[in-house]
Amino acid sequence: MQNILDELSWRGLIQDSTDITTLKNHLNSPRTIYVGFDPTSDSLHLGNLLPLISASRFAIFGHKIIIVIGNATALIGDPSGKSSERILLEEENVLNWTKQISYQIENFFIKQNITNFKIVYNYDWLCSIKVIPFLRDIGKYFSVNAMLDKESIKTRLSRQGVGISFTEFSYIILQALDYLTLFEKYDCTVQFGGSDQWGNITAGIDLIRKIKGYEVYGFTIPLLTKSDGTKFGKTEKGAIWLDKNKSSPYSLYQYLLNTSDQDTVKLLKFLTFLGKDRIDELEEAIKKSPEKREAQKTLAREVVRLVHGEEAVLIAEKITQTLFNQEYESLTEDDFNQIIKDAPNINIHVDNGASVPIVDLLVKTGLASSKSNARDLITAGAIECNKVKVTNFHATISKKDAYHGKFVILTRGGKNKSFVTLL
Repeated sequence: MQNILDELSWRGLIQDSTDITTLKNHLNSPRTIYVGFDPTSDSLHLGNLLPLISASRFAIFGHKIIIVIGNATALIGDPSGKSSERILLEEENVLNWTKQISYQIENFFIKQNITNFKIVYNYDWLCSIKVIPFLRDIGKYFSVNAMLDKESIKTRLSRQGVGISFTEFSYIILQALDYLTLFEKYDCTVQFGGSDQWGNITAGIDLIRKIKGYEVYGFTIPLLTKSDGTKFGKTEKGAIWLDKNKSSPYSLYQYLLNTSDQDTVKLLKFLTFLGKDRIDELEEAIKKSPEKREAQKTLAREVVRLVHGEEAVLIAEKITQTLFNQEYESLTEDDFNQIIKDAPNINIHVDNGASVPIVDLLVKTGLASSKSNARDLITAGAIECNKVKVTNFHATISKKDAYHGKFVILTRGGKNKSFVTLL
């Protein structure tokens, strides 16, 4: 069987690593690997998908996966990648988020028929630690000088007037203790995480070597960023979430469909299980026929299938095609609800039997800058309401004219759309 590191390497998924040759030899036999997620929200986001899929790759290659839900470390706050101190989270929130994220992760693996995984919670071992034994038995292995040299700490200290609290300063020790605990309980010998976790990972490796005299391993994967350096998975409205109630499958599909040509091949390698030959074909398609967006459609299809299942892919594609062809009558109420989560949308309260002037809606949706501008657009024949060209300044619309008695689609110039929900 091919070594998992060969698979990760051609996909560009290895950034920092302990000695790569030694790690590769170690992974020639089935091992126990771990990656952690701190429950700092009620859902994982698109950026978290990369470590989840990377964990799946290990499972497919016969290794056992441990997912650590950091419900203790989430109460402390990881300084990695943060320019200022985090706001401490409420314990009750972290408890609820832990349940939701555990459910998400478990379902993600089950959908792929992966069974060789285990979810554990670091609160189970960190909450019982007593201060004096912790300082004597663990703290003595950590040099303050070495900790100050870690990138996450050094970056924070370099920012004038920011600094770091002892609370966040201790995070690196707690994560190292996670690795030690997993090594002792489950013979876990490899940890991986995002590139901002390298200092935390090496701290755990050092702790195990000092206490147990055993060599363990670690590596990092790149963070998901766009070619311009901005975070992948962020929109003007915020993060793209893996919870379909926070970000609909359609919005995830649309986000990926709009990926730039420069980023698409990388994301196909990172976020799908497509093989090298197929990805090479899609890269060639970008060069020859970029307007067809075959690679982007494939990326969107594969990722939505992984996160939400085949039915969600079919619905997202149907909505996309329906909007393109303006076949709005075939959209269900649920389809409309998915669309308006991501599309420009406003809510208007309208009594039954009453109507609202379309000129007012154009201004409120931002399709027109003023009522005067709205009238100019109507005169120019640039406005449609539910596929009907608006020719009268005094035209109105009511619930009986809306799709499903509530949805109105305003279009300016054939391309700019805004949705109105009549409540």
